[in-house]
Amino acid sequence: MNNIPLNLALLKNAKVVFFGAGQSGLKTLDFMLKNDVVVNYFVDNNNETHDFEFKGQMYCIKEPNALLRENKLNLKIVITPDGLYYDEIVSQLQEMGLGECIFSTYITACDQLMQYHFGFFGEKIGPCSRTINGLNKIEAPFSDYLNTPEETAKNYIKKIDTILYELNNNVEINAAKPCINCVSLRQYKYYGCKEVSKVSLDFYPAICQSRCIYCDNYTQPENSYENAKNSNAPKMAYEALSYLKANNLLRSNCFFSIAPGEITIAPWKNIVLDTAMGYRAWFYTNSFVFNDRIADSLKKNSSSIVVSIDSGTKRTFELIKGHGMFDTVIDNLKNYRKYGDVIVKYIILPGINDGDVDFDGIIEVCKMLNLKTLLLSFEDFLPFRSAFYPMMMLIKKLELSGFSFTMHSYCSNEQMTQFIEEYERNDDKFKDYYEKNNENIRATCRERQKEFMNNNNSFNDLYRKYILSTEIMRLLSYFKPGTRFSLLGYISKNRFIFSLYDQLNISFKKPNASYNESYERTKDTADIFIIWNKEEFNDVNDYIKLKGGVSGRLLDVEGYCFSMEQIEKFLKRSISAEFLVDF
Repeated sequence: MNNIPLNLALLKNAKVVFFGAGQSGLKTLDFMLKNDVVVNYFVDNNNETHDFEFKGQMYCIKEPNALLRENKLNLKIVITPDGLYYDEIVSQLQEMGLGECIFSTYITACDQLMQYHFGFFGEKIGPCSRTINGLNKIEAPFSDYLNTPEETAKNYIKKIDTILYELNNNVEINAAKPCINCVSLRQYKYYGCKEVSKVSLDFYPAICQSRCIYCDNYTQPENSYENAKNSNAPKMAYEALSYLKANNLLRSNCFFSIAPGEITIAPWKNIVLDTAMGYRAWFYTNSFVFNDRIADSLKKNSSSIVVSIDSGTKRTFELIKGHGMFDTVIDNLKNYRKYGDVIVKYIILPGINDGDVDFDGIIEVCKMLNLKTLLLSFEDFLPFRSAFYPMMMLIKKLELSGFSFTMHSYCSNEQMTQFIEEYERNDDKFKDYYEKNNENIRATCRERQKEFMNNNNSFNDLYRKYILSTEIMRLLSYFKPGTRFSLLGYISKNRFIFSLYDQLNISFKKPNASYNESYERTKDTADIFIIWNKEEFNDVNDYIKLKGGVSGRLLDVEGYCFSMEQIEKFLKRSISAEFLVDF
């Protein structure tokens, strides 16, 4: 039972009864038998269920009242259904006085860990890639390639096992240290399955002929064609995956995510396509080049291509992508659409692609491709608030035109629902706010478009700095003149901090300062602390309380603002922040 996240030792000398005899019950039973746990019988609320044989052993199914005849001190009840049924059964057992007999088969994990996700990120393998783009300083739990494909695969699976075990048992955290405070952790039903059900092929160097203003990948010298050609990572990944497949560790319905720069021009594209053939995949591509093998996968494997068009007009497309390939991309998408699924993505960039012309244009593209849904996103270096109103406008236009939308992983569906509800409650107020505060951004950016049309790098830098600076200036306008500011932004979004060092007359504390250092340097001088990352707020707030409080105040900068009551509690002064809304 090494590295099993559930404490099955508690079941060894107990009388184990399963509640629920459905398919999830059989999956849990199979897991228990493999780990030498004896299951005595089943109970079920369905009176029509019958006794059954499983792997040569007969199992009796009784009514739940049979549990009342058992010795509670020696009884362990394993609830096999999940979701609403699980909660209902828990309530039922509690009413029967058997709540303390429940043995939970839920564990703390994330989607990636539960899927035994093999993410091939350059020369490393990991369940996620949090440090790849340099925005998040939490180290991801990466593993190295070892001497043989077998060693590489076994070592990585063992690491996932160890992370799950450490997260769910009272042991010293080592392998799980990068995961311990991750916001993606939640409760999952555990069946002991160790099959790999997701693979990501995100190799670096990542070459791409597009010059998107929100991506600095192409500016990195290491992402050259020559470096990509000489990289050994694709071959090592192929060999590791071949081992998994040969040893039945790769699920037949395993999902592949393929985003290694631009796959259609990669020197090792055939290795990647050979690896993914036969599996459902999402191919992230700019669609500058049509690829027959990708089209074949759309047809045979129910795969999809994902293309960020981010515009509805040729001119905006050229500005964002650095190439006048709009017509070519649309033609290629029409071609791909003949074979299967096409997913069009639209990243909101305030001042660039947030006008009616582009919104109407992307809706026409959706109609042309016979799509029902548009994938929406906002760029991670921008405060979401700046994209809020234009995104609402696009959503309204989509709804009126009979289209739906989904949100990219940057923004959860729950969060988006909150934004929509807030928009509907404050339609006029947000419109007025947006027109007053963002028109100068849009006008200035469009003036700059002409100047920097042929120098995409310069526009890239200007756009980042201008939008971020204006967003901070908007925040500053909430408070009285002469207010002093210090920022605690020491964990994430460091690009935000670095971009503003020379832009504004504000005192910035160094991004990597510890809690203690930041507190000691600011407690006597700061009038306000701006917390960049929402997840950090509770930690910082608790720390300040622990220290006895400060004369400063707290405000979340990323769009998750506190209610006016909460803000005034911190500020203790009159402010003109009528557009700070509690989401």
